Amino acid sequence: MIRDLSIKNYRCFEDFYVDGLAQVNLIVGDNNSGKTSFLKAICLLLDKSYYYKLHNKTTTLIDLLKLRKEFLSLALEDKKKSNIVKVYLIPHLFYQYKINKTIEIFCDNDFFSKVEITNLKLEKSKFKNIHLLTTEDECFKINYEFKKSNTENKNIRGQAFYEINQQGTYIQETPENANQTRLNGIERLIMYTPDSIFMPLTYDYLDDVEKNWDLIQLTPKEDKVIEALKIINPDVERIGFTVSQYTKQIRLKIKGEEQPIPLSSMGQGMNRILGLMTTAVILENGVLLIDEIETGLHYEAQTDMWRLLIKTAQELNVQIFATTHSWDCICAFQEALEDIEDKPVGKLFRLDNKYGKLRAVEYKADEINIAVNQGIEVR
Repeated sequence: MIRDLSIKNYRCFEDFYVDGLAQVNLIVGDNNSGKTSFLKAICLLLDKSYYYKLHNKTTTLIDLLKLRKEFLSLALEDKKKSNIVKVYLIPHLFYQYKINKTIEIFCDNDFFSKVEITNLKLEKSKFKNIHLLTTEDECFKINYEFKKSNTENKNIRGQAFYEINQQGTYIQETPENANQTRLNGIERLIMYTPDSIFMPLTYDYLDDVEKNWDLIQLTPKEDKVIEALKIINPDVERIGFTVSQYTKQIRLKIKGEEQPIPLSSMGQGMNRILGLMTTAVILENGVLLIDEIETGLHYEAQTDMWRLLIKTAQELNVQIFATTHSWDCICAFQEALEDIEDKPVGKLFRLDNKYGKLRAVEYKADEINIAVNQGIEVR
């Protein structure tokens, strides 16, 4: 579990540190205070996309830039044809766009994990013999390190890196051009780094639900998904998928209805809760990152949502980081924590920039309770 986090020279974080992170963490703060960037920093720290190159067209780094539409589309013409090429604004990841400094994101607690992003001089880059779009096309090195002590108190170490340019082209050392010692280190890094999933507002849950349903169906995890759907509609009995080759459709069996009902006809709240719970239950021993968790959910449903997410996090050892702007969501979080004995399982952190430096202000369960009951603004 991530118990502390350091972020340097990334987005709005010049030199940021937070400790005391809990199993379930609700992140609040003003607009542009770095809430979403905080989630994305953890996403980069636990990234494994470079390893699965055969299955991914881009790395997580490029996917995060796409989410913010941080790219330019350039028209390149040659004698034969005209091409539209995307140039990704990787320098935007750096604090105040200072690419001469290194981005560092790391934690050092249950395990040590670190990612560094460094601007490379072209002559030192693997891209030096590869055609670039322009002389301004920058190259970057992304380096990952991992260390964990096993039961025999021996350190398990891993390291990996790849280089990427602003066209999104990347060169990695695995598996074609790394020696066996390096490969073993990379394998250990992938094996021991927790899995993570980032759920932005635009998260397309449908493909992931279908892809992962075989891991959920006919297991206790399916019961948790049904329980989650009942938060919105207590009459939900079962969930199924169409097998038609022409359409993709999730359907629900509703008590008293002869025909299954398409999930798409049941509102955003039902879709949101399905995406949250199916993602949570497949991330056993992993980290779930949720942006604006309250989106699409009526405030009366949010307390039950938090109860179920907290229970699932405890049972499956999932660590959750979620952001919100909503007072109702904070109140629901407080109410859910009041119902459990293990109150330290959840905390609220406010990202605050009042004194010229971004910091995290921690609220434990009893402090959240005081804030909610006395109407003290913590957002």
